[in-house]
Amino acid sequence: MKKYVAASCLIMLLIPLNIFGAWGMFDSDRSWITINKDGSSSSYTLWNSGTGTFDGANLGSYASGDVLQITAFDVKTWKNSDGDVTGIEYFYKVYKQGGSEPSFVSMGGGFLADLGSDNQKWGVTSATIDLLDGVNSAGTWVVEVYGSVSGTTPAETISDNNTGSNYLATFSTDASLPVELSTFSIYSSAKGVKLVWTTDSEIENQGFVILRKSADKDWAELASFTKHPALEGQGSTTEATDYYFIDTQVKEGLSYSYQLIDVDYQGKKIYHKDHIETITYVNPGMNTKPNALKVVKLYPNPFNPTVTLTYDLAEKNDLDVSVYNLAGEQVWHYARGGHPAGQNYTLTWNGNDMQNTPVPSGIYLVNIQAGAQIKSEKVTLLR
Repeated sequence: MKKYVAASCLIMLLIPLNIFGAWGMFDSDRSWITINKDGSSSSYTLWNSGTGTFDGANLGSYASGDVLQITAFDVKTWKNSDGDVTGIEYFYKVYKQGGSEPSFVSMGGGFLADLGSDNQKWGVTSATIDLLDGVNSAGTWVVEVYGSVSGTTPAETISDNNTGSNYLATFSTDASLPVELSTFSIYSSAKGVKLVWTTDSEIENQGFVILRKSADKDWAELASFTKHPALEGQGSTTEATDYYFIDTQVKEGLSYSYQLIDVDYQGKKIYHKDHIETITYVNPGMNTKPNALKVVKLYPNPFNPTVTLTYDLAEKNDLDVSVYNLAGEQVWHYARGGHPAGQNYTLTWNGNDMQNTPVPSGIYLVNIQAGAQIKSEKVTLLR
């Protein structure tokens, strides 16, 4: 009797698991992704009876004008007579290694082919997903991908996500890729909203385009180097360069957001999404003091676990300091009304959020506002 039970258990273990389900994904040769590297197409497995060749892959090194795109992906599914696969969706995000991570972006996906025996292929065959869009500094960047498959009988969604770890590949960028934007500040002036920014270096930079967004209008071009000589770039330089522009088309009491784009010699645009500034315009009159707030320094930078802000105030004013991650989420805030004038004031942030929980390593934006004047600085936390 004992031998019969053992044999029965062995037989049960040898029965394919998919007979107990109505649909699912292949295990062997399950999913693929195709990458365009400067015109050369390379295909990688996401899952093939285990983690495939994409996870941990080095996709290469890229500079200004290069191409790095996701052009195709697919997943193979099976179904039994009483079940059906109804759709798939794959997602990706790109972020600098060690930096804050943005939200995933959908790549979509649809039915591609019937493979016979109730097996199917789903995915996309002609995508042009630009992985260099938004890459704005030299270093190592991560491409993270995962997918989901939905079906009926049972009605559920299952994930193609490397058993929860997702699929991660990397690529690198050299110093010739972007304009290195170090600071971007805005404040109200008698003539309008004044934008001031500094580049640490520039490579093949034709110039800048300024985007603006308001409560009733989405992002739209406000000004371009093609029409405003003050926005023309320096070409290639390793020296710091200061720029400014005044937006005169503003109304008292309304809020405006601003973002910079730099355009290289090949026409490639880099959106500086990590330096978006918002202000409510208040005309301070002709006696405004544009240097009422001076940020002396943020040190150390990079830091762990604390960073100290040193600043000067030329006159008594309300002070507001906020720290944001690169997703635009406020992680820390300090405010002091009627801050007296003076020099060499210090303020320390301990790397914790407003619930006193340590935030992860990454790049953070420190916005300092005194009255109508705003300055923005970038710091890096390395734990």
